[in-house]
Amino acid sequence: MTSFVSWSLLDHIKYLFEQELFEDAVILCSIAATLREMKVLPLTSTTNSSTQWNESLFHYLYGSALYEVHEYQRAEHYFKLCSSCKRPLTKPERPKSASTEIATMEFEAKYKQYLSCLKRNKINEAFMILETIQGKQRTPKINMALGLYYMHSVGKSPIPCFKEVLRQCPLSLEAIRHLCSLGVKSSEISNLVLNQLTSSRQDLQWLPIWLKAEHDMYPRDRSSPTFDALLQLNRKLANNGYAMAKLADGYFLHGRYSESLATFKKLVAVDPHFIRSMDVYAFLLWKHRKAEALDRLACGLLESSEDHPETWIALGFHALCSQQGRSQQAHAFAEKSCKLSPMGANYFGLLLQGFAALKAKGRDQAIEKFSEAVKLKPYIYEAHQGVYEAYAESKQTRQATMHLMQVVKAENGMGTTSRSLTLLARSVLETPMSQHLAKAKTWLEKAIKLDSQNMEAVRLLAELLARESNKQEAIKLIEENLKRFNDASLRQVLAQLLRPVGEEEIRNSVERVRLELDDRHVTDESFTALLASSANEMDSTDQ
Repeated sequence: MTSFVSWSLLDHIKYLFEQELFEDAVILCSIAATLREMKVLPLTSTTNSSTQWNESLFHYLYGSALYEVHEYQRAEHYFKLCSSCKRPLTKPERPKSASTEIATMEFEAKYKQYLSCLKRNKINEAFMILETIQGKQRTPKINMALGLYYMHSVGKSPIPCFKEVLRQCPLSLEAIRHLCSLGVKSSEISNLVLNQLTSSRQDLQWLPIWLKAEHDMYPRDRSSPTFDALLQLNRKLANNGYAMAKLADGYFLHGRYSESLATFKKLVAVDPHFIRSMDVYAFLLWKHRKAEALDRLACGLLESSEDHPETWIALGFHALCSQQGRSQQAHAFAEKSCKLSPMGANYFGLLLQGFAALKAKGRDQAIEKFSEAVKLKPYIYEAHQGVYEAYAESKQTRQATMHLMQVVKAENGMGTTSRSLTLLARSVLETPMSQHLAKAKTWLEKAIKLDSQNMEAVRLLAELLARESNKQEAIKLIEENLKRFNDASLRQVLAQLLRPVGEEEIRNSVERVRLELDDRHVTDESFTALLASSANEMDSTDQ
């Protein structure tokens, strides 16, 4: 096994490039560039002491890696820097040891055969070819490819593949990202990575913080969101695009849309051609109806690259954000984004198709697309909310509640988070079965305990208290939270609570009675049994 203890950051970048882990090479190059700009350290290599040679090599590797991931505009910049160096540089050769020990000609041929099958959309056949290579003979790029395939398919776990990538390339930040998203413990990942490296090296002091920040990004079952490590990483790697994108993604995954938008805005100002996570930014701009900013983002991405799904997702949300609401065009852009994504599936592409279908009143298609997105990334909230909204628009609130019950019980999904409990309580409140209001109240109280900034949970709990004739308690709850957070929805609920009973409340009462008589295609007995069993299960787990 290769020893990485004495390797410099530039050595790791070169090795990742040679192993064709180009996404990882790009991220590490970005971090190295940030450390240079902060004057933390010069670029060094264990094979060559020439500063000029190392600078040339760095620019070449950065440009080449960007080229391989289709970020041509950024790649051109670094190729120009490389060309401006006095000493000419040729493409680094792959070490003979790598070709003899890891990737023989036969395995390389199989990898090329796999790529050819992917180009012809023969996905299963492509991965059957890779699976014929025995485990010990698989290179990092083969293990990475198999891990991504298993993430999108039912059957084998992708975790062993990503762990093997880390054993072979301990600075594969993409493998670390995938393992964290799959719920692997941070201590286990840290042991895999740090035991092979000397993290006390000046050019690797950011790494332990990165590992902690990556882990904290994802919503965890029965835990409160924390952003300390993500903020610390952004202080350690000031104005680094990937660190900023990670912080923005973390805010998004925990429902802090305003903070996420602000971070993305800063990121785009620092690097106008940055592409990663711009699909998240496009979604947030659409969600907040910021059409002009979305137009600028879409045009900028189109200028940077047409080969990234983020470009087409931004164009799709821009089409959906227009006054005409071009649903068909948005759907076409979403399909394009999926074709450019691994395994032909893209979370935000599916999300975009779902919202486009909802806008066109295609509720069944919307449920289908949102459900596909849930299978792809079950830990992200927005697709679950999409399923709920599609069912609600179809007047099938009980089906929505049944789906959400499965969400909070699932081991590999959102689990019992503040947002999932809030959405579950909301679905129960909108279901004409008043005997379960007590459970909804308990879930909302748990949601607020997990995340005190969850204003939707506060609003729903206040409305529930008012519904139970506890108006004074509801007013007190809202006033306490308004002291800490200036939330428009809470002010609106407070204004309604301070108003005397009028015709609007009478109409709402009549509507509730009508809903109780509406057939939901699910029997009261089966729905009540599911609700009660799931509620009891969650209660017993909490004790």
